[in-house]
Amino acid sequence: MNTSRGHQFERVLGAFFLTMLSGLDLWCEQPEPFEERLLATAPEGCQIEKPWVEALGTQVAFVERHGSKACLIVEGKRGKDYDEVGGPSFSPDGKTVAFATRSGTKWRVIIGDEAQEEFDLVGGPSFLADGTVVYRAVSAGKTFVMTGARKSEGYDVFAVMRFSPDRKSFAYTAGIGKVQFMVVNGKKGEEFDTAFIPVFSPDGKSVACCANKDGRWFVVVDGKRGESFTSMLDIRPAFSPDGKTIAYGAMNRAEWDQEKQDEPPPSEHFLMMGDKKTKVRDPISNPVFSPDGKRLAYVSGPLQGGHVVVGDWTGEEFESIFELGFCPDGASVTYTADSGGKSYLIVGEQKLGPFNFVSLPQFSPDGKSFACTVKDDGKWRIVSGEKKSDALETIGQPVFNSDGTRVAFWALSGRELWWKVLQLK
Repeated sequence: MNTSRGHQFERVLGAFFLTMLSGLDLWCEQPEPFEERLLATAPEGCQIEKPWVEALGTQVAFVERHGSKACLIVEGKRGKDYDEVGGPSFSPDGKTVAFATRSGTKWRVIIGDEAQEEFDLVGGPSFLADGTVVYRAVSAGKTFVMTGARKSEGYDVFAVMRFSPDRKSFAYTAGIGKVQFMVVNGKKGEEFDTAFIPVFSPDGKSVACCANKDGRWFVVVDGKRGESFTSMLDIRPAFSPDGKTIAYGAMNRAEWDQEKQDEPPPSEHFLMMGDKKTKVRDPISNPVFSPDGKRLAYVSGPLQGGHVVVGDWTGEEFESIFELGFCPDGASVTYTADSGGKSYLIVGEQKLGPFNFVSLPQFSPDGKSFACTVKDDGKWRIVSGEKKSDALETIGQPVFNSDGTRVAFWALSGRELWWKVLQLK
């Protein structure tokens, strides 16, 4: 992969930024969602950080920084001052807020009005469907997972936590000493040499991860190992929409007799779909099913790079390919890609770019139009077809109105937080 480290960092930071600034459901009387208006203004000498705006811009929360202190403001109600405040998370009913805070060198999560246990560091809290708060915490070099007031054992290694689509379950991989394992709803699974990020099925009833033990690689689904291989290029298996089939790429490396062979023999590459194994020419990664489960798209080529394949269709070659998915109609694919230090968005046969960063598209209700967030020359804007918003300091993801004629998004400019509207038709 030839993409520069600086550009890769910007892409990761941009994706993280947009993920963290997603919409939340709060509560209050709702104004017209597709009229431009000022949402909040910070006092003189203060600034707005980490804005969280509900998907239609009707409710607002943000961190206000004033000098060396910060506080969380939700619907105009000011919270206590801390040295540092993280972005908020709201309960499913919108009545309880949880957020991370730092006072001095110690961090703790606040749930409602109750301060939780103190740690050296805490991750952003998340709510389960039943209102339980889950978060990661670090103390004395060990990582713990807090589920409400219940603390897990201390881990030496911890991977990203994942939630089922219905948020009734959560899973993560962790390690103690030389072994790693997957933990689902607090229950520890089989021990491996290495275990990777968990993946939930769409219905939330199954969970899988790639793992390695004794030099063999395999996918574990609900505690059961699949066929083993000498290597796996990708660590992200994909469930079909009905959750009954899992797809991933794998390879077997032939033994190399260096006394008799000048070069290592070629590896065998496979596409696995459930128990069906298909031999393919090149390595496979990032598989994804169409919404109806009848088609499979994947990246063919070296790690992250290569081209996208869907049936007989082959896409353009890129140095890196990210976030592969299907368009709403299931007939074409969309993904972001990098080449030459620039980012591009592919939607079907359309190619947008180059940009410094570009998000995945947000589609109109009828699936015929899309809008995306792009960054160029240090400024952000919304792009939809031939229409572009003004270049702004910081913006959120676009939201279409019901007939697809307008998109709305929040924008931060100096001390002001705005709800902006871009007219498309």
